[in-house]
Amino acid sequence: MLSVFFGFLILQLQELHQDIGTQKETAFWVFHQNRQVVLSLQKGQIAYFFSDAENDQIAQLQEDFRRTQNIVEVRELQQQNLHQMKTLGLLRIGKENTWVALPQKPTHLLLTHNAQIHLERWLNYYEPELVIADGSNTTWQIARWKKTCLAHGIAFHATVEKGAYKISL
Repeated sequence: MLSVFFGFLILQLQELHQDIGTQKETAFWVFHQNRQVVLSLQKGQIAYFFSDAENDQIAQLQEDFRRTQNIVEVRELQQQNLHQMKTLGLLRIGKENTWVALPQKPTHLLLTHNAQIHLERWLNYYEPELVIADGSNTTWQIARWKKTCLAHGIAFHATVEKGAYKISL
């Protein structure tokens, strides 16, 4: 009987520890969804989501994320091509791949919707820490970008290969 009590106590303490950790966490997430862009900004127990499509898969992803991360509220994240917070400067390049000169160089490039860009030029100009390709891109395009990044010594993350990417802030 005593071992059951201690087992229950340990489970409760683990859950409390996880809740406290979630309340303090701030992170930016790039999820993998086939043919779609799904981003989230987690601020404690509130998650802001952006997706370029609304369907059952996105709703299920949001629900799964809410449950696993102890999120109490989900809100909409406004569409932006540049997300700047603390140490993060994430520039999203997609269909509308116009060249932009920014006052600060972004730390991360997010490539979406098979952006028709000259990636080598962007890498030389911005010198990002990491390039991310999400599920809205084709695998052949991702392979080309990965090869370019490796040649420049820049880290590359493809959500189709490695899953969601979390940037802790």
